[in-house]
Amino acid sequence: MNLAYIKQILSWPRRYRTSRGFGVHSPFAYDFITKVIGDRKSSYYAYPEIDSMCGSNRRKMTKESTHIANVIIDREQAHLIFRVLTHFRPDHIIEVGAGREVLLTIYERALPKAKIWRWSREHFDVVQATRPAVDIINDAIAINATSIRVFLLNAIYQGPGRVIIFRNYNRPLIRQIFEEVTNVVDFGMTFTDPYTAIFVAIPGLPRQNYPTIL
Repeated sequence: MNLAYIKQILSWPRRYRTSRGFGVHSPFAYDFITKVIGDRKSSYYAYPEIDSMCGSNRRKMTKESTHIANVIIDREQAHLIFRVLTHFRPDHIIEVGAGREVLLTIYERALPKAKIWRWSREHFDVVQATRPAVDIINDAIAINATSIRVFLLNAIYQGPGRVIIFRNYNRPLIRQIFEEVTNVVDFGMTFTDPYTAIFVAIPGLPRQNYPTIL
């Protein structure tokens, strides 16, 4: 049993309480945790199609193969991305790193009019938007890490802010990028579990962290 797994077990009671809204005093965070992240009972119209393209439970995939867990989206995470998109309703969605076919289906079903961009290290300007754009961080390689961090920080400080979803948060490089971004931004809220992290970097929100169950 490794140290990271032990930490996950020890943190579970706190994350569980937070996922139910206990100890969450911010009205924004409470609503986001209980009505978006925690909305697992609603059956959205797009779920059957999304489910048909997803892998099994993320914990089972992680146990079977780290590689499989990194590239296949499980139903829990797919549903979460769908709910986050329908909640914030961005005009622009930016993908960083190779995604999966199911992600395109999620984007099209959640926000058929949104414009989808693919980030490139060689050239990518910050998307200007009237509402916070959503960035989906699927994957990263070491050579791109600094460029991704710079892009995200520039994006956060221009326009109305960003909502950034870090998939594969259990991967060291993804976690590193997350920490390098969130540690220098003085506003916004993070919502994390061992597999996924969300940074709602909207000006006016206090800088708070919520380990929870995503």
